Amino acid sequence: MSVAQKLYQEGDDADFVYLLEEGEIGAVIAGDRMPYRISSPGVVGSASIFRKKIPECRIHQMTVFTITSCTFWRVDADDLWSRLLATAPFTLLTMLDKFTASLEKVTEHIETRTKEADILIDKEEFLGSSATVLQKCGELRKCECPWGR
Repeated sequence: MSVAQKLYQEGDDADFVYLLEEGEIGAVIAGDRMPYRISSPGVVGSASIFRKKIPECRIHQMTVFTITSCTFWRVDADDLWSRLLATAPFTLLTMLDKFTASLEKVTEHIETRTKEADILIDKEEFLGSSATVLQKCGELRKCECPWGR
């Protein structure tokens, strides 16, 4: 993808995981003018893997765009969930842990950014939503999935 192209927009269906092979992307949450930057190698849209178990993961919570020219691999989230659950369930657990850590970093970014005047996001709404997702991640970690037993 070329520079300044949207990969997906906040509110879009979260059907795919994107593996960033080369380049740099930015992610912004409603009203924030300062992107959260991700460099290759990286993963975006990882929340979509958990879309069947965590309803809040069914839509994208941020807009992601290219900062530099990028190369991506697009993977169907439901297919990835099924294949990993059948063949490598501990990989799903690792991905859940990384997603949780990523959400905590974005939450910290928002907490820091909302102290500045140029952000329009509703901090309490975002933090409440992220806290709900983090709680559900914790519940999923303890679920009937084969990694927990």
